[in-house]
Amino acid sequence: PTGSVTGLRARGGLEVSIKWDGGHLVSAKIKRVAGEGVVRLRTPQQVFTRDPKLKGKLEILERNLQQFSLKKGQSVTFEPTWE
Repeated sequence: PTGSVTGLRARGGLEVSIKWDGGHLVSAKIKRVAGEGVVRLRTPQQVFTRDPKLKGKLEILERNLQQFSLKKGQSVTFEPTWE
């Protein structure tokens, strides 16, 4: 299946949008709509971002668990890492 969802609300004042194709992740965007602080992202597969604002600020806690900070209005897009 192919599709997308936008505007999903997540704990901590976050909004999530996801796109997939053939049942596989294409991209996931996380936007801070309220507050600021640490975001923990756990995924079933490894993901990465090319976003320069996270350069050197993205902490890998476990293989599929990453941590970073976002301020209100900031967003970051992740893509799958194809192994």
